[in-house]
Amino acid sequence: MKKIYTLKPTEKQIGLIKFYWSILDCYEKIFYDNVYRLEKKMSKATGIKDIEFYQNDSGFVGVGTADRTMKLMQREELEKL
Repeated sequence: MKKIYTLKPTEKQIGLIKFYWSILDCYEKIFYDNVYRLEKKMSKATGIKDIEFYQNDSGFVGVGTADRTMKLMQREELEKL
């Protein structure tokens, strides 16, 4: 069955959507830069090389190491502590 779309944005609306999309891109870059900095601080504080926050489609799910030398600490486990 073919989907029938009932809303068709105007050129003005498309322009605004593109504008907000570009703002989102900037926010996303800032966010991931902050996450990277936090990981570096966590690595320095813990003495664990390459420790990082792990994420999947639903968001951040735990903490582990990039080379998988440390068992992934799940979100639920971390929030209990």
